[in-house]
Amino acid sequence: SKPMKNSPSMDNISLSANYQYESSLKAKIGSGNNESNSTKSSSLANDQFENRLRAKMRSGNNSRPSLENTADEAKMHSGHALKHIRSMEVALIEEHADQGKYNEILQYLCEHPHSPPDVVTVALEKIGEALSLAHGTFDSDNGSREVITLNDSWVDVITLSTMSNHTADQAVQLAALRAIWSIVALNPQYAVEFTSNENGLFGLVSAMKSHPKSLTIQECGCGIASCLISNKFQAICLLTFDDGAIVEILGDAINNCNALKALFKLLVASRQSEKMSSAHLIETIGCCTKRERLEGGVLTNAMDTVLGVMHEYSKHARVQKWGCRILSVLFSDGRLPNSTATQSQHDSLTTLISNVLGHVEATTASPETPRVVRESAMCLLYVMSCCSDDLLEGKDETFSRIVIGIILSEPKSRIVAMYGCHCTSNVLCVQDNTSSVLCGVMEHFEEEEIADIAINSMALLTKEGFQAILTLLENYDKLIDSIVGCMGRHSNSSSIQIAGCDVLSNIALDRHVMNEICTCGGASRIISTLYHLQDSLTVCKAFRALANIIGTCDASILQESRAPKSVLRAMEANPMDICIQIRGATTLWNLGSCHSALQREIIQLGGIQIISKAMGNFIASEQMQEQGVISLWTLTMSALLELEVTSCAIEAIADAIAAHLASAKICKHGLGALSSLATSRSVVNDAEVVIDMVFSCMWMHSDSAIVQQGALAALSKISIDQSSNEVLQIIPADLDAIIIAMRKHRLVKDVK
Repeated sequence: SKPMKNSPSMDNISLSANYQYESSLKAKIGSGNNESNSTKSSSLANDQFENRLRAKMRSGNNSRPSLENTADEAKMHSGHALKHIRSMEVALIEEHADQGKYNEILQYLCEHPHSPPDVVTVALEKIGEALSLAHGTFDSDNGSREVITLNDSWVDVITLSTMSNHTADQAVQLAALRAIWSIVALNPQYAVEFTSNENGLFGLVSAMKSHPKSLTIQECGCGIASCLISNKFQAICLLTFDDGAIVEILGDAINNCNALKALFKLLVASRQSEKMSSAHLIETIGCCTKRERLEGGVLTNAMDTVLGVMHEYSKHARVQKWGCRILSVLFSDGRLPNSTATQSQHDSLTTLISNVLGHVEATTASPETPRVVRESAMCLLYVMSCCSDDLLEGKDETFSRIVIGIILSEPKSRIVAMYGCHCTSNVLCVQDNTSSVLCGVMEHFEEEEIADIAINSMALLTKEGFQAILTLLENYDKLIDSIVGCMGRHSNSSSIQIAGCDVLSNIALDRHVMNEICTCGGASRIISTLYHLQDSLTVCKAFRALANIIGTCDASILQESRAPKSVLRAMEANPMDICIQIRGATTLWNLGSCHSALQREIIQLGGIQIISKAMGNFIASEQMQEQGVISLWTLTMSALLELEVTSCAIEAIADAIAAHLASAKICKHGLGALSSLATSRSVVNDAEVVIDMVFSCMWMHSDSAIVQQGALAALSKISIDQSSNEVLQIIPADLDAIIIAMRKHRLVKDVK
């Protein structure tokens, strides 16, 4: 072949193959002599060229090699040879990718910013594919994710050296965005590097603005934005970049699930930061709607926009997921219309809530709905259930129906169970399946947190009245078993024990239910709670529940459960808690009045002294004195007591009457107790004081026949010495009170 004149060197020509240069070169080759054309198919020359190109590219010099003779030069610059070079370059890029040499590929892109689009696209795709695969690749030795290190200049290489030189080429832009997405998703540090580099953000914005109709580019761009928002700093960078350009782009692409995800992350970050406001973000979302704008304000329009997207893509799971999450953030915003809002704003928001409930019910009812959608929907329902009562008026039944339906559809989902129980607590509307659903949650989840929420929801529902309790009992025959079982599994949780005691206490409507509670172990469970947990609220709730069912409980169950010991132990552990002392005295009265065996056990364990001490500690409390006097009267009736125990009880009763002489109830019960306890021997040291107190009661309550009867009965015990049959400690002036009582109540046989 003859040498070609003025053939330019290829050493400094980029792989973009400057199109003007290629055209002129092809023209020269076309006008060459036949000798040149005849050598184009020389396999030996091709082999020599391939070896030189491969060796030079492997050596790290990515510029095209110079040629040593005119024959090879002519061969390389033919149309066939140019394609062959590109195929060789692509092959070497693929080889680098297979060997994990991603930085070498980036170096190639940096040194050849004007490379042909097809070559650039392959290079970027290889980076993206390799890094995407790395997400699922783990080190078999220690189970850690594969670590891929890129040069610090990777952002500038992809955005400045590549994307900016191929702005109009959609394939290059898409490949670049996919590569960036893979990189920033691989390591949070790369996301920080990209966010901190204005060139990176500018390249992202430019690509999405240049190709607004490309759904794949918009999807990748939004995906990158969602990956970049991992902390407040990055969220601020995105919100403030170029006067909110990224926010506007995300708003324009709001139909994309990745855009919804990015907007959700920005909303959350903006609410957690004091340095930035979500107002512009919410306003941008509200302006994106193609629907008729509502009069409820910016926030309402933003929610309506998101709801419109969810309606349009009702079968798209990810759109539903992120749409529900954005609505959750917006509904929890403190700028919802309140009592000062106009009627139109209030009506708009009320209508929106109804529309959201309708969409959620329709979406979650489908059996094909993924769990993640139902979980996001349940979180949304929970936030909505926290809205003001006037906004939710008339929607309780719909709310409850949707919540119960979702829990039944996803019985094993922790999120559905937890937030579903929260919704039930907030809405408080009993459905036919409510009891079975809540009990199912208690039984299926061993976590204390979920069981706590479920049983507390049940406790709140049992406070909704007689009809609510009937509905709960009639639609699930294992309700009591479930409550008792939950209390047993979480015996150390005060919250669960309190709620369980509330449920058992509230549902004890009749003797049939009370018997069932005792048969299912409810009484034993409550007594065990009393014995092991000593905090005041738990003890008070347990006392209340036990008092409601103790009348129908078999004595053997109470004795086996150590009921007297548990009650007295709780009172001793909280001596200065008046609520516990009052309820404890009441419970001891119930135990002693129902079962004589328990009465004796209480006395043997020091119950008289503990009640007397409580009365002394709270002498000013009329309720404490009344319950204490009644308990002492009940426990000492028909019982043989030691003199010391009797004296302790009489002293407490006398102090109670003296402190509350104006209380007819305390005087009535106190004098009745004294009539059972007191004798001239038991009050020998304080006989004069006690007798004066009795006459004071008679003068104070002269119109009360029952007080007069109790006083006269007490006097007959205290002032008459049975052995000598003589009246002691009575002076003639005291007879006036007795005569007046008989005259006033001459028709009352017992008084006379």
